[in-house]
Amino acid sequence: MQAVLYVSHGSRVEETRKEAVACIEKAQAHVNVPLWKICYLEIASPNVEDGVEELVQKGATEIAVIPVLLLSAGHYYKDLP
Repeated sequence: MQAVLYVSHGSRVEETRKEAVACIEKAQAHVNVPLWKICYLEIASPNVEDGVEELVQKGATEIAVIPVLLLSAGHYYKDLP
């Protein structure tokens, strides 16, 4: 089953995380994939590994990883590939 893993940067600031989640949820409403998860590269939970594990446990056989990052900087080039 196809799944989508949205990967955000993460923040200690709760309002910032809420803004990221709201943005991702708006986008997800237009994606025809019922199995999806939001995770974070650092600071916040769940992390990428936990996000992948949860999707697999729910039946994912393919996972599209969508980076939700402001810039194509270090996390984009180093952590996501």
